Amino acid sequence: MKNFRLILLVALLVILASCSSDSPTKPNGWTGDEAITYNVEYTDATTVIEKDELASLLGYDENGNFKFEKNFAKAKSLKKGDILLVYGTALRKVVSVAENSGDITVKTEDATLNEAIENGKISWDVPCEFNISAVPIIQHQGKEYFPTTQSGDEREWQFSVGEYSYLISMKLLGAKADVKFEIEKKIGENVKGKFTIDGIIERFRSKSEMDFSNSTLTNFNQENTDLKGDLKLSLTVAASGNDNFSQELPIVLLKYPVMVGPIPVFINVKAQIVINAVVPYDGSSQVSAKFKYDSQTGFKYDGYDFSANANIGS
Repeated sequence: MKNFRLILLVALLVILASCSSDSPTKPNGWTGDEAITYNVEYTDATTVIEKDELASLLGYDENGNFKFEKNFAKAKSLKKGDILLVYGTALRKVVSVAENSGDITVKTEDATLNEAIENGKISWDVPCEFNISAVPIIQHQGKEYFPTTQSGDEREWQFSVGEYSYLISMKLLGAKADVKFEIEKKIGENVKGKFTIDGIIERFRSKSEMDFSNSTLTNFNQENTDLKGDLKLSLTVAASGNDNFSQELPIVLLKYPVMVGPIPVFINVKAQIVINAVVPYDGSSQVSAKFKYDSQTGFKYDGYDFSANANIGS
């Protein structure tokens, strides 16, 4: 076939995706237990709205504007530059405070953990199993898609972005998930390309550890272990010119919510697919491959340098 080039790279990634152990390795294999440490000293500029004080929070919006009850003492004491940590909700820096007739409005901007924490340790070691505790949501190009079918342990999504249509199905079986992806490109009524993944991915563990000293992050260690799967990939491309699916992915498949002290952490399972195919207008191609993977991902930061903490496995 003339002038045909195909580059196919598929990676299943597990990525920490929110602000978020010193836990021992489990000697007897998999366990569903989790270990969480939240032992910190806050800076003098930090105000924490505890769980039992959330009733005084009247509302907030995506721009970081918070409304509190007018007589809520912690809100009245806030000033520009303070750090506001709201249980299970947000970590923000105060821009302005205004007392109105019926409430206190606090405008905020982004803040970081080291601005709130002077000294301490945060860590977690949590299992991520494929069950209903995983939030069934697809995030793709800034949009969220909820399942079109959700019955028992089965989830299915169908949506379109431009000339690409997606069918994603998962059967959540606890220790593993049966997964199927179909990504199809159409021009008019004709299918010009179709990419499928079919197989299983297995449960994994996510571990992170952070140490702070004098409002400085001195240690960060993150790893995902037991990343395993068995997949078949197939690609059918008709005369479609130059297609680059990498513009369409990655996709967040599942989100695992974890509370670490007052801080909400989301562990995201993502699929990243990169395809670059050039097919002449009088040509077509079919490619398929099966593979298994058994890997570990992660990295370390010692206060000065980053290093990988991963292996590709078999």
